[in-house]
Amino acid sequence: GAVTLYARAMWKVLEYEAKRKKLVDSDEELDQKALDDAVAKLALAKAARPGWEKPPLLLGRIYASQGNAVAAVNAFEEAIDRGSRDSFAVRRVAEYYFSQSRFEKADEAIRKLEDRSAKMPADVGRLATDIYSALTEYARASDLADTPVTAADATVGNKV
Repeated sequence: GAVTLYARAMWKVLEYEAKRKKLVDSDEELDQKALDDAVAKLALAKAARPGWEKPPLLLGRIYASQGNAVAAVNAFEEAIDRGSRDSFAVRRVAEYYFSQSRFEKADEAIRKLEDRSAKMPADVGRLATDIYSALTEYARASDLADTPVTAADATVGNKV
């Protein structure tokens, strides 16, 4: 079923990443077949379980790792539309649209995260503040800026 296809796709991605790390200092070519196989399995998983957010979420990560920003954003948006609260996906979508000066689309991704009562990580909160400011929603930006940061948010990757 869909879960088995997803698990096999995840295995292919992990296999690809392990080979990629091993080949960093080598002249060998990295075989794209594992990722192509993962993408094919994820397409089947999406068809088998249309409401599940995991396959497009993993597809987005694959496309992002390959530098295909448009395909990654499309996949992440599909995952978000299917109910994903993954902050990485929301951040990538919002960052992409913010960089394109499409602030309403960036705000849409942030609102979906807020509407799902998901905890907003500090890095997404900072981006949201920039988006709200660009939309001249200063009260909203100020409210978010006044939100206390927890110790978990202030980790090395999320310095305040």
